[in-house]
Amino acid sequence: SDLTKWMEGVLAKSKAKFIFLATHYPAWTSGPHGALGKDGRPRETATRIAQDVLMPLLKKYNATAKFAGHDHIYDRSEPDDGVTVIVTGGAGAPMYGKAATAAEHNPHSKVFAAKLHYCLITVDGDVCTMKALTPEGEVIDTRIWSARKKK
Repeated sequence: SDLTKWMEGVLAKSKAKFIFLATHYPAWTSGPHGALGKDGRPRETATRIAQDVLMPLLKKYNATAKFAGHDHIYDRSEPDDGVTVIVTGGAGAPMYGKAATAAEHNPHSKVFAAKLHYCLITVDGDVCTMKALTPEGEVIDTRIWSARKKK
């Protein structure tokens, strides 16, 4: 699509140490929106597009992470392509539970929490730290990235 071509152009020119993409729909989620159809693929079109189009593009340009909402949970996934996927839907609606089929539709999940939360990102030189915190200050997760290598 024209939008994909535009995004590829932006990514190709980037000299940023860290690249984050923020979208509404996740590529992987342990929540109910990650459910698979009879064909073994995500039922939701936006999730399929995220897996088939966005994630390969982010991998190609060595992006750091993709942040999304849609499911009202915190879920950090680490797919083999090296681009972290974080579902941060920690406000705006009651929290969802982990889907009964989560292990099947999101084998990449490393940390899951059905708690109100926010993500705090700090960059110090060539190190970026993301902390997921509850409103009370409880640390749900910490993820540290090194500056990306240009491809």
